[in-house]
Amino acid sequence: MRVEACLFMTQGAPAYRDAGLSRETVAKMLGCAESDLAGSPFEVVSTGVPWLIVELSRLETISALNPDQGLIASQCKGLRAAGVTVFVERGDGGPVRIRVRTFAPGEGVPEDPVCGSGNGSVVAFLAKHKHAGEASGSYVAEQGIEIGRDGEIHASWEREGDALRVRIGGEAAVVASGQLFLGSPRRKT
Repeated sequence: MRVEACLFMTQGAPAYRDAGLSRETVAKMLGCAESDLAGSPFEVVSTGVPWLIVELSRLETISALNPDQGLIASQCKGLRAAGVTVFVERGDGGPVRIRVRTFAPGEGVPEDPVCGSGNGSVVAFLAKHKHAGEASGSYVAEQGIEIGRDGEIHASWEREGDALRVRIGGEAAVVASGQLFLGSPRRKT
């Protein structure tokens, strides 16, 4: 596998909805204790695709999650969300600040190794709840570690008046290539 480039995408304007879920329900969905959930709200956030965003209180919890795929699918369907994106701040001062996991069993994806739209929703969530007074910010996140498909996401936000611009980027790798020919076959003469 060969890395081609670091690509960035500006996502849609963020939209936020209260999820109205109890801590008990969210803990059951993720297979963790209620004390493992941070004190932040549970919101459905969209920068193009709606995700239920859940913050954890401790780094150790994210790898130990035992998600109830059926419960996630049913709750997210009721919320009109693609799935749940869970994040935690690493807090170790390294270059990677956030770890993320995304579960979308209702969409046929038990766990997405690297989810751009989920990370976009995390950026919008953080900009709203933890960095509301800041004009801009950025971080690097890691995702896919628990399923052996490590990825790194470069995330940033910038405020322009009341608008929030969210950008997500990462390296792209060629994993397959080929050619597709459209049209009728040529006849030999």
